[in-house]
Amino acid sequence: MNKEDRIQRPGTPRSCAAMRAPGAAAVVAEGKATRRGRIEPAAVEKALRCLSTDQREVLLLVAVEQMSYEEAAAALSVPICTVISRLSRARNRLRQLTHDSRRV
Repeated sequence: MNKEDRIQRPGTPRSCAAMRAPGAAAVVAEGKATRRGRIEPAAVEKALRCLSTDQREVLLLVAVEQMSYEEAAAALSVPICTVISRLSRARNRLRQLTHDSRRV
């Protein structure tokens, strides 16, 4: 195990620290696709836990609570450009963790 595998970012659950290792994303996605090509909720939930707290908050506010970027920025007391950046990074990381090429 190298240094990067042991380092845990603040707000990241310990179980996700190993997800940054090369090829680790396959662990989340392996066997999790349904017949229709959808990702099972348990796999999405596991991937969500691997996001940083900042990214997870923005993703949930915009995607689940259906807040506008402006509303999410106000709720989190951050600039709108920060919301857009965190949301983009969160979506990309979810795709990476679930091997899902569709838009999140």
